[in-house]
Amino acid sequence: MDDRLVQTEVIFGDGSQYHDSADDLDAGELSRPCALRSLTPVDLRCSRGAEGGDLETDDFFVKAVGLTPEVIGQTVFNEILGNLLARALGIRTPEPVLIEIQMDFLELLESQGIEVRPGIASGARNLGRAISPPVFGRMSEEQLGQASAIYVFDMLVQNPDRRIENNNCVEVDGDIVAIDFGDCFSFLLPIIGGASDPWVADRVISRQHIFRGTISDEFIEETVNRIDSLTEDRLAELTAWMPAEWMEWAARVSEHILAVRNHVDEFKWEILRSLP
Repeated sequence: MDDRLVQTEVIFGDGSQYHDSADDLDAGELSRPCALRSLTPVDLRCSRGAEGGDLETDDFFVKAVGLTPEVIGQTVFNEILGNLLARALGIRTPEPVLIEIQMDFLELLESQGIEVRPGIASGARNLGRAISPPVFGRMSEEQLGQASAIYVFDMLVQNPDRRIENNNCVEVDGDIVAIDFGDCFSFLLPIIGGASDPWVADRVISRQHIFRGTISDEFIEETVNRIDSLTEDRLAELTAWMPAEWMEWAARVSEHILAVRNHVDEFKWEILRSLP
């Protein structure tokens, strides 16, 4: 099994355990509370093989197809690749993983009133204690740079879901951490009347973005320059291990990113124009 596929198992509140019939791995807790996202994920303790045959166990927020009507296969893809691209641009995010939901575990979830489909789900490591991100005027110089990087990233991947009313970022240990990438790559959706060039900043996304009024051009250039590292080979590395059914989406995202990379000066100008 690829080390990105995480075995999921459960300990119920009364301490009784469920063990995978094949591997008899350690278990973890199952809960449902997470108000950080509109598409509420399940909080699972997951185990995977580590060096020396030991098990590595940690908590992950999991989004799986069927968890809510809005979570579809493309949502799971967006969560994983969006997170990886953000990290490639120097943005702090929860560690992304693939979660393999097998039939016996599916039945366990269903017994708890959680309906999902078998297959691959996305997971984001639980970062522990987090608070809402700071507002303009209360940000450190480093946080201003982090907010700027998140703004540039969301313009790059056309993510409309980091707004004041749904900020999808938290502060952890003084850092602004981007979470929830399920609405990235809105250019993958059908568009009536044709689409703009990939390097053109979406004005609707820009006007609603939580950090639009926070940043200035002095913080933009560093993140824009990092786009140069997203070469064809690098994008192939980020997507090569993904499930076959995701590869068409991955190819379209790579085409979009490379187009921006080839017009990075125009993209930078678009970002600067989008600021108030």
